[in-house]
Amino acid sequence: HTFEHLKKPLKILRKMELALKPKGYLVIEVPNANSANRHIFGANWQQLIVPEHLFFWSQKSLSALFEKTSLRVLKISYLGIFSFSGVSSLANWLRSLGLSSQIATIISLFFLPISVVINAFSFTMRENLLFIAQKTNS
Repeated sequence: HTFEHLKKPLKILRKMELALKPKGYLVIEVPNANSANRHIFGANWQQLIVPEHLFFWSQKSLSALFEKTSLRVLKISYLGIFSFSGVSSLANWLRSLGLSSQIATIISLFFLPISVVINAFSFTMRENLLFIAQKTNS
């Protein structure tokens, strides 16, 4: 993951577009701003890393960015069935309640099987977005 760290993502996307050969492919993976874990844990979401993550992308927002280029989105996948983000987010929440880091981590590890089930059935609300795009102009 790099794209969420960029200060000027459109400018960088256009540079990547120029660097691609005609019909070349670009693959970008970012944390999903609409993930189930983000909705469940809010400010304790493990991917909510400020100031390192400057942008939080959803399918809609990243698609809108691609529409400003000659890159055609071919596929959008939702990854993260076996993500530890739910466990980490739960640990963050428990720490926010005053539990020690060690106790929060131990309790959170018991949540892993439930986290996998939540992610398996989240479909478009999984932890990461993967965009595959192709340069359309010559």
